[in-house]
Amino acid sequence: EAQRFDDDEVIAQTASAAAPETSSAEMIISIQGEHQAVADESDQKLTAIVSVRSPDADAASGTQERKGGVDLIAVLDVSGSMGGDKISHLRQTLLAALALLGPADRLSIIKFNSSAERLTPLTCISDAGRAAAQSAILSLQAGGGTAIASGLELAVKVVADRRHRNPVCGILLLTDGQDSQRSPGPRALGAVGGASVPLLALAAQARAAGAKVSCLGYGG
Repeated sequence: EAQRFDDDEVIAQTASAAAPETSSAEMIISIQGEHQAVADESDQKLTAIVSVRSPDADAASGTQERKGGVDLIAVLDVSGSMGGDKISHLRQTLLAALALLGPADRLSIIKFNSSAERLTPLTCISDAGRAAAQSAILSLQAGGGTAIASGLELAVKVVADRRHRNPVCGILLLTDGQDSQRSPGPRALGAVGGASVPLLALAAQARAAGAKVSCLGYGG
């Protein structure tokens, strides 16, 4: 029997009205680099800030609060190709995103190399939840092969199995894109229009379950 991930934490209530069970709103992810442009053939290390927020946060000002929280499922590539600076930058990225989340938001952390593992269930970012997430992030080590589809499959399952739902939900994939699972067969990552067939299907499944998939790549 397939494992179920219906152990998500009850959403913390805020002073604002309770959030609806479903919404068409999408999580907003923005990336701000230290340079606006770089030379095409340059080899540089760049620092960037990743922001994750609900659309309602843009309207919040003064004593007004955003209407609901965010459910964020972080899917982290910890394969061997992510060794060195890449895994360090990945940790920094996720710690920066975590700093932007509050008690009404929930985070689940998934890591993958040749297979995928959920490190934390969807947990409210209380003091205890933040500490648990920080511990999981800081423990990440690179090694093994790369099966991006396995990480996304697990993330889609976490989204679909939730008992409770924030109005905004997103899957954030952090990877260098060097996938080693390219053997022939139904799970092969065959290119169609520059994208991988199973990954496109998984993105569609995520959308159907109520989540948008975003990706941040690590080069070099």
